[in-house]
Amino acid sequence: VTRVANHDAILSLWTTNPHLLDGSAHSVIASWDFEPKTMITWDKNKIGTGDWARSQTEHVILCLRKGAARPRWWQTFPSTILRGEAREHSRKPDEAYQRVQNYCAGPYLELFARTQRPGWTAWGNETGKFADATPGTSA
Repeated sequence: VTRVANHDAILSLWTTNPHLLDGSAHSVIASWDFEPKTMITWDKNKIGTGDWARSQTEHVILCLRKGAARPRWWQTFPSTILRGEAREHSRKPDEAYQRVQNYCAGPYLELFARTQRPGWTAWGNETGKFADATPGTSA
């Protein structure tokens, strides 16, 4: 990631509560030469599994490359709450991708992608997993 990300890249790192608490999400961010700036919480509208409490949320940590200037749109970014229905396991809401496209010019890269998305480069060994369920995409 450090080698392929532009000097002014923005990282949206998906994480769950346990990875926030044990510091592993922040370790990944630092190892990729990014700095965390804020967090968006996805309200999945349904309760899932969990170790201590059953989870109904996931989080996206928004990060900038170390030393990059804050984007001009930063103060106009929508709420830290993202509402979108939970679907198949690990499938993220379309609303999250739309936010990225509304505020960032691209290019767009998704690591560990589960589907192809128009205008995005998808890396991962499951890029066709949700092809039948996502209109306008192909495996």
